[in-house]
Amino acid sequence: MDKTQIQSLLSSHGQYWDERRETMKQYIDLYRAEMFHDNRTQLGSQVTIETCDAYSFIETFVSGLFQSEPSVTVGEDPSAVGTDSDPHIAELLCNRFLFETSEIFEDAARLSLIFPCAFLKLGLNEAISVLDQVNIRPVNPWDVIIDLDAPTWADQRYVGHRYYLPVKDAKKRFGNKSFNIASKPEFLDNDTSEAALSDYVEIIELYDLDNDELIFYSSNYATNEGVLTKAKGIPFRSYDGTPCAPIAPVYMGKDPTVPLAGLSRLGLLYDQFWETNNLRTVWANGLRRDARMYATRRGAIDEEGKSVLAENRDQSIIELDLAPEQGAHNAIVPLMANTFSPDYHIYKQEIRGDIDRGSILAPFTRGVATGATATEVAAMSQYSASEIGKLARSRDKAQEMICKIYISIVRHLLETKPSKDPHEMVRVNGETVILYADQLKG
Repeated sequence: MDKTQIQSLLSSHGQYWDERRETMKQYIDLYRAEMFHDNRTQLGSQVTIETCDAYSFIETFVSGLFQSEPSVTVGEDPSAVGTDSDPHIAELLCNRFLFETSEIFEDAARLSLIFPCAFLKLGLNEAISVLDQVNIRPVNPWDVIIDLDAPTWADQRYVGHRYYLPVKDAKKRFGNKSFNIASKPEFLDNDTSEAALSDYVEIIELYDLDNDELIFYSSNYATNEGVLTKAKGIPFRSYDGTPCAPIAPVYMGKDPTVPLAGLSRLGLLYDQFWETNNLRTVWANGLRRDARMYATRRGAIDEEGKSVLAENRDQSIIELDLAPEQGAHNAIVPLMANTFSPDYHIYKQEIRGDIDRGSILAPFTRGVATGATATEVAAMSQYSASEIGKLARSRDKAQEMICKIYISIVRHLLETKPSKDPHEMVRVNGETVILYADQLKG
């Protein structure tokens, strides 16, 4: 893959997400209960009310998907005949890694529910033990370059990750190269003027799966057409020897026309949540205008009487300065305020009904009281459990893929470990064994 192809990929990727930037910002603002945040100046003194319905919607999914610690079962490879592969050791290492990184999976699932998808990226860090040299972190969808033309993740021709490194770290990693310093933009914030964020270098880590190449590219590096390094042969390999990128997708929704684009669960109900907040805001401002006001002839009530009327104290007596022929009941006339139309309440019920129908979870799973019978509750529980189970399978696929990548990376580290370094030891079924790369093949 040459410079022209890389720049074409970056251009298409940037245009794709620039068109969706405002939508993504609306989703995260709704989740944070900050829907009106950018309109405070325009709204002025108007009161804004935002419910936590969107937050509750997402977190109910998360709590249902992560009720226990993640784990996997590793079986024997039927084709691994005559090898030293040990599935028990692989299972032990995978579950250890999953246990220590369970919160990362929750964060990735949360991102995937709010946005169309999310990703998990495995990387390397300095540690004494090979098992601790692998780290993992969630990645936002706009920071991963994927092949949207591919029908499945396995059919991709390439996959890449865009990130920013401080200039000092970039030179430490790629050598003392001359970089054009750039700012580190925040995708959901168009303001990149802060000087504190300007000491960065953009890095594109691109895995060319068709040509089996690992390319590091930077638009801030003018030499060598921006290519920092290009290595023939991606170091991480799958069980069958094919190249493997250390990135795994997390999809909680799928667009049937573009499967790898994903689909936001929150986006499906965005209009209903927006209408709820808007309706509550209209009510709040209307109720504040619905104050008790009275009309009276000028001078009929002195200042003390006005004070007593404003305080609304029980058993109060207000003296009125009236002519003998004028009745007290006509001296003070209450001004009637316009009441809210009953259509508001009907509309609110319709919005709530849309949310309940659009969510795969029954309302009572979110703590909403309903008048359903025991039979209806049982049916809705079964439905919710089956739908959560479907999402749980998506979660499990991500965990399975991460485990395969993790084993691949650990195997690579063991193969390239200097012979003078001490052996890696693990305990299996109460026995201490030496860990070899051949045990993780297959």
